[in-house]
Order: sequence, then structure tokens, then C-alpha cells
Amino acid sequence: MQWILWSAGLAVGSGGRASLTRLLALVLVGVLLMGMVAPQPAYAQGGLLSGITGILNALNGAASALQNFINNVMRPILQSISAAASGIQNILGTLRISLNRLFGQFPKSTGFGRSYNN
Repeated sequence: MQWILWSAGLAVGSGGRASLTRLLALVLVGVLLMGMVAPQPAYAQGGLLSGITGILNALNGAASALQNFINNVMRPILQSISAAASGIQNILGTLRISLNRLFGQFPKSTGFGRSYNN
């Protein structure tokens, strides 16, 4: 960094250079001095953009937690409910077939010969 400052100072001090070189050297010295005088803010002092980023990270964390809850807790519960409902439907279908066979043996005139498909 000292080398840059010395070279910029020599470029300004040289009389035979063009005005563009002098201007560039002055701008470079100004930027370097501003960097030395006004240091960069700390990570926690980022301002509005880091505040928005923090809020979005918090929302992302909450959404990830909700997704993990659904995958780890709710999915097995819903799968077991679905399996139970499927088992109940199979039992009712078997019962319907058995009742149709049982009451299909009687003549329809007795009132027992009806179908249980509904």
C-alpha cells in the first residue's frame, strides 16, 4: 500500500507527465486516503440490505422447520390414516360380497333377496 502511495505521489510530482496521469494519481491517492480514514463498517452494521437479508434468512429457517415437521411428523400420520382407510374399504367390500351371497340364496319374494351394492 505504501508503494502505491509513493508511486501516486511521484506521478503527481513529475512535471513532464500529461494532466490525465496527474488526475488519475490524485484520484488514486484520494481513494486510498478515504479507505484509510473511513474504515469499512463491521458485519453487524451493514444497514438496510443486511437487515432485509436477516429477515429473509429467518423466514427461510422457519419454512425449513415447517417442511421438516411435515415430512417427519405429518407424512407418517397421513400415510397410516390412508392405509387404515384402505383397509376399512377392503373389509366393507368383503362384507358387501358376503351379504350379497348370503341374501342371494333367498327368493326375492321373501324380502331378503336384495342386493347390497349401494
